[in-house]
Amino acid sequence: MTSGTPVPESALVGQNGHTWQMHSGTDGSCSFANATYSIDVQKLATGQTCLFQAQNFKNFVLQVDMVFVKASYGDYGGIAIRATPTISYHFMLGFDQSYRFNTSTIINPLALDFSTAIHSTNSQSNQIAIIARGGTFSLYVNRQFLK
Repeated sequence: MTSGTPVPESALVGQNGHTWQMHSGTDGSCSFANATYSIDVQKLATGQTCLFQAQNFKNFVLQVDMVFVKASYGDYGGIAIRATPTISYHFMLGFDQSYRFNTSTIINPLALDFSTAIHSTNSQSNQIAIIARGGTFSLYVNRQFLK
């Protein structure tokens, strides 16, 4: 999967025929703004889930740019993959330069550590990538391999 040139399925600048979840509420929103898919969390200690609902992928590469806008110690952001009613996988970056990869059904994380590759300054972008091959996952942040 990494020997060829990747072809983006979606540049995340608009729906482009895809089914990205769009909603707005008191806790936050999922929307397209300024040529980006924007996820906004309004309340502390709450998460905001915004899903791509149209397809299921077994082997794939997912790469996103994530920006902490008004974060502080203890705040996390990240991506969820393979979300079903019974399980999902979460790759999360902490504002304290920690990261974790876990499932929604296992208490102990599959990966938990710190990395200086994670930018911990508000308004600075972190590029998150996951390569999924069956049940094997490779995690990257800012082009640096983590696990």
